[in-house]
Amino acid sequence: MSDDVRVVKNDSEQRYEAWVGDERAGFVDVDERDGVTVALHTETEPHFAGQGIGTALVGGMLEAVRERGDRIVSHCSFVTAYLERHADEFGDLRADG
Repeated sequence: MSDDVRVVKNDSEQRYEAWVGDERAGFVDVDERDGVTVALHTETEPHFAGQGIGTALVGGMLEAVRERGDRIVSHCSFVTAYLERHADEFGDLRADG
């Protein structure tokens, strides 16, 4: 399933969204300022649970953070766990240690 996930930045809602076809499957609320993206909260729609949507979403968000040259701070347990599991790939993005 996660190969079918499209991650897009929704500036007006201050979030990154995961889309499967024409349906929003999940999102990460963020606060972006001064070169730092703060991940606040991640949600996946219940009928998409367990399909890798959250993993694809957070990975896509972190790739976008890297492309902008920003750093990441997580106040979201899901994003924090992802960063810990993928420290070799994304640990350099952490602004909070």
